[in-house]
Amino acid sequence: MSGLLVTIGKRGSFGYIAQEGEIELFSLEEICYYLYHNIYRITKDFFHTELLLYLKEELQLEKLVGQLDELLKTEAPFEDLVMTIMRYANYYDAEELEVFQERLFRFRNLSKEEKRKLMGDNCLQEEKEKEAIFHYDKALYYQKNSSMGKEFWGKIYHNMGVCYIHMLFYEEAAKYLEKAYQILQSEDVAKELLLVWYLSGKEEKYQSCVKGFAQETWEAWEKEWEEKKEQALEEITEILNSYQEGDVGQYRNRVKNRIEQWKQEYQNNML
Repeated sequence: MSGLLVTIGKRGSFGYIAQEGEIELFSLEEICYYLYHNIYRITKDFFHTELLLYLKEELQLEKLVGQLDELLKTEAPFEDLVMTIMRYANYYDAEELEVFQERLFRFRNLSKEEKRKLMGDNCLQEEKEKEAIFHYDKALYYQKNSSMGKEFWGKIYHNMGVCYIHMLFYEEAAKYLEKAYQILQSEDVAKELLLVWYLSGKEEKYQSCVKGFAQETWEAWEKEWEEKKEQALEEITEILNSYQEGDVGQYRNRVKNRIEQWKQEYQNNML
């Protein structure tokens, strides 16, 4: 988790494990922060017995546990469970809670496939490609009986392709980008597809793809890619030189800035 997080209430001597063991939550405030920033990835399963035991025994929040237990017994909606914790903690102000509740209830009204795409998009933004692919696959499971238009599915195929690009699985990426292009007929997607074969060194595949585009178009793309490759090599060389010259502060700053730039470029690829 990032950002300033102030714990006002009791802090546990050990953490509650969330998100497949990736995150430890030590207080009610941390649990609220986690819910606030991961709401598209959490299901009702989050509120299982282990969480209630942690709240009751480690954080001594018996009143809150009583409220949650009553909601679970009456099979209350997921949104009620979330908002009960958020309001009880009083960590976010009224305006923040109002915005959060709007997001929460908007998500509730989405179809199953829309929810899965949104969950996948959220994971992709956080650079969790495997988890994103899992949610996109779940969305595709509903495709046969879905009322969503072709563009919706084209965007899922595209984002799955982006996941595989980031994982360096170029053939898998190409498979999904080809499906995306057939639906979306987008030049940007076509460019990404050609880039996959360009990066993978699959000359035969690349030449087969470029036949569908004007020569001046793909030649301009190739020129752009070569220029970016040269710029990247120059930048990496300069960064390494600053380290070798002993300027560790500049080295760290440049690496940090470059990573942030990559992250922004990374998110801009999504549809």
